[in-house]
Amino acid sequence: MSANCELLPLGAGPMEPEAPLPPTWRGRPICTDFWEKPVPSTAYDWSAVLDGYEGGDPIGYGSSEQAAIEDLKAQLDEHEETA
Repeated sequence: MSANCELLPLGAGPMEPEAPLPPTWRGRPICTDFWEKPVPSTAYDWSAVLDGYEGGDPIGYGSSEQAAIEDLKAQLDEHEETA
């Protein structure tokens, strides 16, 4: 999985000063990736991981970048509660 870890604000170009900060969880950057699958559903087109992802770490999925980030955050919060 190639992830977008350039830490640009969501939906922003490289030099847009008024754009919101990049997404984070507990201060750790979240990296996103878009890969359109050859199936009718878009539910898994976007993925989100924490920067420094290693196999087995949670991965958020969604039909939009924001949905994937929210899915990842929910998984991380749930994992933190059970740890």
